[in-house]
Amino acid sequence: MTKTMIRKQIRQRLHGMSMEQKQISSQKVCNILNKELAYLSKGSTVMCYMALDDEVNIDKTIEFLWSRDIKTVFPRVFKQAMQICYVRSFADDCHRGYCNILEPNLELSHCAIQDIDVILVPGVAFDDNGGRLGRGKGFYDRFIPQAINAITIGCAFVVQKMDVVLTEKHDQLLHKVIFA
Repeated sequence: MTKTMIRKQIRQRLHGMSMEQKQISSQKVCNILNKELAYLSKGSTVMCYMALDDEVNIDKTIEFLWSRDIKTVFPRVFKQAMQICYVRSFADDCHRGYCNILEPNLELSHCAIQDIDVILVPGVAFDDNGGRLGRGKGFYDRFIPQAINAITIGCAFVVQKMDVVLTEKHDQLLHKVIFA
């Protein structure tokens, strides 16, 4: 099965989930994430993402991190690459950007990639071995190799789980994937 076919199949599964199912599953993923990230100390840096409708919403984990004074950074697409910026408030620090995705405002401070401790990663399909299929633009696959100090954690609904995600040379494996 090609990557395009897999994306179509997973999107059909996601379309079959109600908003309530997505909210419940997102909360379960956040509960697991919050336990996983409890070891982080004040001043640690976690790269998060602004969830699209078909992605696990990690807002509860972001709030958990903010409550513990853990720095959160978010990607902003710029010239086919991701710039990483510090965000402390969605309302004050973000706007709609590339593909209508909420992203950090232009004037925010950038984060050095080597300062990121954990990267929370969205995607279309995942497997238990850290295989991930994204949306096809390669943003995370180009970014992750630069973040040499970071632990990568995929956030996924159970319907996004595959036995094996076929990967190519440029595809980056994640350290862990949380399914709910």
